[in-house]
Amino acid sequence: MPDLTVTAATESGRRAFDMAGLTPGDVDAVELYDAFTITSVLFLEDLGFRAKGEGGPFVADGGIAPRGRLPVNTNGGGLSYGHIEPSVRGALR
Repeated sequence: MPDLTVTAATESGRRAFDMAGLTPGDVDAVELYDAFTITSVLFLEDLGFRAKGEGGPFVADGGIAPRGRLPVNTNGGGLSYGHIEPSVRGALR
């Protein structure tokens, strides 16, 4: 990978927004894959919700809080709510 700060969401997001006839400005809340803390920041940028380099400050300023400017993963996301590790999943069977 030539740049670890760019994800496939740059392409998939563009395609999804085009297919839906929407832009990031049309979105009121977002559910993002967040297996790692940095993933949410990268996706906010790569999906066009923030310019590159602005995702971290946006998050730090409360922008993704439940009552923030763009609520993200209001159920806690995978990191807090539903990301079950394979070893746990096997124990639940």
